[in-house]
Amino acid sequence: MHDQNYSDTFSAFLSGTMSPETREAFRRRLQQDKVFKRAFIAYLLRTGASLPPESRFDRNTAQEIYAQVNPARYEKPSGNYLLRQQVREQWPRIAVAASILILVAVSALWYISNPSDPGSNLAEWMIDPISMERASATERQFFEKASHFYYQENPQVDSLEALAAVCTSFCIPKYYLAHAYLKMAKYDQALPLLESCLGNLDYINQVPQLQGSDTDLRINTLIARSALKKDRENILHEIEQLEKLLPPNDPGREVLHKLRRLK
Repeated sequence: MHDQNYSDTFSAFLSGTMSPETREAFRRRLQQDKVFKRAFIAYLLRTGASLPPESRFDRNTAQEIYAQVNPARYEKPSGNYLLRQQVREQWPRIAVAASILILVAVSALWYISNPSDPGSNLAEWMIDPISMERASATERQFFEKASHFYYQENPQVDSLEALAAVCTSFCIPKYYLAHAYLKMAKYDQALPLLESCLGNLDYINQVPQLQGSDTDLRINTLIARSALKKDRENILHEIEQLEKLLPPNDPGREVLHKLRRLK
């Protein structure tokens, strides 16, 4: 009888839908009927179906089927054959899982060795300048306008540059312009202005709303210097000095910790 007449029987056996009695009869016939066994082997070859666990056959029958179904891979009959079969059948899934694990491992190693990418996301660590939008004194309106331009959805750099251009020396619009450049990761433009702010702290502290911004300015200046990779040794020294000044729960400590970890 040709093997196609047994297709339903073979399929039921391999899928495990046979009753225990029918399965046992199938096993006995497979051991005793060579024509039936050849038909089963041909079915396996044609469909590529997976072999059932070895325990369903006596060892000699199982080993003979394994050898004929895949002789190129049959080396020595053993329990390892089924494992090799399963690995072959599941290889696409195993390969995908292995690729994901490798990607995760590489990403983790990269993050550990490169905790931050200087020049890319350092601007996210900056401390925003103090807002003056509620300044009431008439003489402060010029400063308030600069604060307003900074605190838009995106800092209005053109307007801040226009205000700063009016000044013949240091002025508060330059304070906000420095922070606008830093926020936009324009470190080479931000750094000179931030250093100018540090050189004019006496002037800045004369504005009541801006008093006490010294530490924030120093941290923001360190961010710009770090992004531009300026004098790492001096940066670390400055970080140590600031850590001595900041209270234990000051948010600036977290920024300093990140800056210290940079290479």
